[in-house]
Amino acid sequence: MRPVIYINPYLSTEGRIGRLPLREEYALTARFFFCGVIDRTETLETGFPYRVMDPIPAPAPDGPSFARISDEIGRELMEKAAADGKAIQILWSGGIDSTLVLCSLLKAAEQAGRTDLLEVVLTIDSVQEYPRFYDRYIRGRLRCVPASHPVFSYLDDDKTIVTGEHGDQLFGSDYLSKYVPTGTAWLPWEDVLHLIVTGKLGDPRQAERVVDYLRPQIAKAPVPIATLFDLYWWLNFSLKWQHVTFRTVIYKRTNHRKTYETLVHFFRDPRFQAWSLANRDKVIGDDWKSYKGVAKDAILEFTGDEDYFERKTKMVSLQGYSQTTEANWGKMREMIYMCDDFQPRYETLALRDDWEH
Repeated sequence: MRPVIYINPYLSTEGRIGRLPLREEYALTARFFFCGVIDRTETLETGFPYRVMDPIPAPAPDGPSFARISDEIGRELMEKAAADGKAIQILWSGGIDSTLVLCSLLKAAEQAGRTDLLEVVLTIDSVQEYPRFYDRYIRGRLRCVPASHPVFSYLDDDKTIVTGEHGDQLFGSDYLSKYVPTGTAWLPWEDVLHLIVTGKLGDPRQAERVVDYLRPQIAKAPVPIATLFDLYWWLNFSLKWQHVTFRTVIYKRTNHRKTYETLVHFFRDPRFQAWSLANRDKVIGDDWKSYKGVAKDAILEFTGDEDYFERKTKMVSLQGYSQTTEANWGKMREMIYMCDDFQPRYETLALRDDWEH
């Protein structure tokens, strides 16, 4: 079997990938995370060969700021687009991550006098999430592609497709939104993880196996992992990263290699990853409203929108377009995996009434 680069959650219900049986602890872990886990530290035994596409870089404590990295990447993308005469298609959900992407690209495009190269793919949900930004910076100013779900069918492989994916992996996890307000997020992870996994899997013995399975991988983190907040960030950063990289590619259903090659997940850049590893103290303050504060700072610098800065919180949107697809996995009933030949394998599963996520 060729090395696997993507797997969806249903592999854990079947206990296999292709003809290879999964290690049971791996299947339980995938069920807990509701995603196909690819371990970027290459510590976990899985039962199948896999390939890590983005090795974890070294922390960069003396590296550029988050805002400067955003500006650099926006400028680099625009310079390449202008040189190639190739439009940039931005998937805008209205959330913090994709709005920062669009701000960075708009800044660079305005400086270069090439806003004509920008095209925004958006839905009514995108406008609803940040109507003021749509009215000031998109409506009547940029070329738009009105979309519905699934948004993947609106992507154009002949353009550079840019998303705000991996923003969550740099900062933490959406799941922390319920643990930060209560203070649970700041407890030692050793004291609460078993309880959380038990609540998800419904079996304390299975939960213990998952926690023991993850311990060596957690120990590989290049920065200290002390609190539940630390842990959720690390597991999202190291185990879910590649799932996020490929989910847009998989659900587009056609031209997978070409889509992957033209697709730019803005926050996938190694400079952002190195920043994330070195700046754990900058991802959140004392409350959930301060989460992704440095990203909101960068948006504020461009828009001057104080109201957005004060009120906007991270919503569980998964870029909007991804959320709808992943929420519909239960209806699709497919096990999907892709090896490094970029040919997805789709297997229809028997219906199960007990599947929940």
